[in-house]
Amino acid sequence: MKYDPGKAYPWPVLRPGGPDKDYPRAEFEVEIDMDRIEGSTAVRASASFALGDPDLLGLVEQESARYVLLVSAPATHHRSAHVSTGPPIAAEFANGALAGRTEVRGLLVAVRPVPGFRAAGWHDDYAGRRYDIEAGGVLAEDGPEIYWIDKAEEAAIGSIFHVAAEEGPLSGNGRWRCDLLGDRVLLRMSPDDLRAFGIARNRVNTTPEAASVMNGVYLPALVHVLQEADRDGDEYADRRWYRALNERLRDLGLPGLGAAAARDRLADAQQLLEEPFGGALALWAGKAP
Repeated sequence: MKYDPGKAYPWPVLRPGGPDKDYPRAEFEVEIDMDRIEGSTAVRASASFALGDPDLLGLVEQESARYVLLVSAPATHHRSAHVSTGPPIAAEFANGALAGRTEVRGLLVAVRPVPGFRAAGWHDDYAGRRYDIEAGGVLAEDGPEIYWIDKAEEAAIGSIFHVAAEEGPLSGNGRWRCDLLGDRVLLRMSPDDLRAFGIARNRVNTTPEAASVMNGVYLPALVHVLQEADRDGDEYADRRWYRALNERLRDLGLPGLGAAAARDRLADAQQLLEEPFGGALALWAGKAP
């Protein structure tokens, strides 16, 4: 069942929203922890539930409703429901069971019919009403949490970057910009510049001019990424590029992200890129008369 914040249910459902939600004075919150086993995509998942409506809590105590954790990973065609009579819920997923974008969310679901149900905490619009809740009916739901289950921590630094075309102000002026909000750092440039960049990238191991192009993009981009991640780690900590970069810094004995906000990251960026300036100089020297 795909999460839809605008979905209309046949009875009031406790879910996130503003003052006009079905349960304006109660919350249903699910805290999810996904612990990936290093070197694999095996995962240990756990979820704790905080249910703030006494009438719904009564259904749990009567075993008429249970907490449910839904896990969905389209890349592996995985979909599973994990049910508990009380929090927390724990589940393990073998290596390969989950991969790529994985959606996890918590619900409260009726496990048997609940005739004539009413809750004192409903919105005034439902005053005096009763509803027959069918088995399997959703009583409360929290929004989904999205995780990337992969080996991002073991990826090469170059893999955190992706280049893409962007129409508009950048078009044709030889500039590019850096977008950190995705799971890879997106380097946006004009379509013409992107084509030229691709040609240079294909020649980087044999042509010093091409190596200079790479240095002119990846090195300043990496310095920018390091500085931004140091300054605002909470904003980016769940991104794949952040995890890969953090792990690579630790492998090299360098301060992790967020631990060096006052540090000059230029030297770190050069070390992460395996001293790209030296490689370009070696190419030039090899072609010198």
